[in-house]
Amino acid sequence: MTRRRILVPIDFSPHSDAALHYAKKIAAKSRDMISCMYVMQEYGLMTDNLADNESKRKMRRDAEYKLSERVHSVLKSEDSTAFELIITSGKVDQKILEKASDLNAQLIIMGRS
Repeated sequence: MTRRRILVPIDFSPHSDAALHYAKKIAAKSRDMISCMYVMQEYGLMTDNLADNESKRKMRRDAEYKLSERVHSVLKSEDSTAFELIITSGKVDQKILEKASDLNAQLIIMGRS
């Protein structure tokens, strides 16, 4: 049996924490998988060219660490909630919709900030 997916975009705000808590409640009842996603926003060609590859890799590693810490603090290890961490970059709204489609997510839960 394939688990259904709940996509939760995370921006490290209290609103996205609340969305993750809500997703946790739903997933606990339905045994769904939570896909926690952080989008590193691209600001355009000029800004993108100013950051070298090492800077971009560091920003990605920092985002991965921060996302992992945040998600693990909400979905504590004693819970049986299945989850995955996703880091991507681009325009936030487009990436959320693309990833929801790719994952065939049944639900997107996001904060209102």
